[in-house]
Amino acid sequence: MNALLEVTAPQPADLTPADAFAAWALYGRPGDVCVYHHGLLTVDRDPVLSPFSAPVRQALAAVADLALAFAEAGRVLLVQERLGSGVYRYLAVIASRHKQAAKPMSRPIVLIPQVCISAMPVAASGSEP
Repeated sequence: MNALLEVTAPQPADLTPADAFAAWALYGRPGDVCVYHHGLLTVDRDPVLSPFSAPVRQALAAVADLALAFAEAGRVLLVQERLGSGVYRYLAVIASRHKQAAKPMSRPIVLIPQVCISAMPVAASGSEP
């Protein structure tokens, strides 16, 4: 079956918040995958071509820049999956931590207080405190 996928344009509600992405990248397990955008990132960020408002473009730029910073530090791998003509799914995959030590981040990561701490994964431990 080689039919093209019918894809819809991303909506502002579909956008991944930068603080949620940062929490996922910091606390996720190797192999975990996060879809941080779908569409065409270069167009969706552009002030002239984008269908999005300035605040939505800024939020998209923040998560895309954060994904790149984590990738440059060796903490995530960035992958694009083509969904259709000019539409891609942008994924980040947490890199294996034992193959190569993560490099220090070139830019500091600032988590916005809206991240719900209770929603972050907790490392499993063999004993109770």
